[in-house]
Amino acid sequence: MMAAILSGCAFNSQPPQYHTLSSIQRSEKQLSTRNGFTVMIGPVMLPEKLKRPQIVVRTGDTGIRMLEFDKWAGSLRDDTRRVMVENLGTLLGDAGGIVITDDAPVEPDYRIWVSVNRFEGILNDSVQLDAVWTLKDQKKQSVIGINPFFIQQKITGDGVSGLVEAHSRAIESLCRVMADAIVNLRRFS
Repeated sequence: MMAAILSGCAFNSQPPQYHTLSSIQRSEKQLSTRNGFTVMIGPVMLPEKLKRPQIVVRTGDTGIRMLEFDKWAGSLRDDTRRVMVENLGTLLGDAGGIVITDDAPVEPDYRIWVSVNRFEGILNDSVQLDAVWTLKDQKKQSVIGINPFFIQQKITGDGVSGLVEAHSRAIESLCRVMADAIVNLRRFS
């Protein structure tokens, strides 16, 4: 009897699925060797509830659920920062921008801090990214702007994969706003 119970439990167990965010695809022609300025990303801060391996989804206005079998392949904070660096590197590449993380041993021209207030979604519906990002001119030691950002990104794919893709597109939207601000700043400086 005990063997039947244990074997039944073994068949109900499913292996976890691991997910990672994706960045904007960079073409070879976007790889610029022109180094006009550097941008440092970090720190990127997330709410405590997102500092776990499980993907967090909303179940309503006040409820959340941790997906036990769908997990981030690494830290969501580190993955978010990685995608921001890659996206901004692609978006600023033609302007001569080099984008690095906050653990690089250089003094950048500009620095961006990101504080995420909310970054979760409802399966088969949408993902919300609510954040504040700060842009600082490191050479002049002056804050250029403290900027709120909010997007509700519609999920176009199915299940958790669609949710993760929407997370990636939300970060892309934020990066486009940041890149535009930096390009405009350099144009009028």
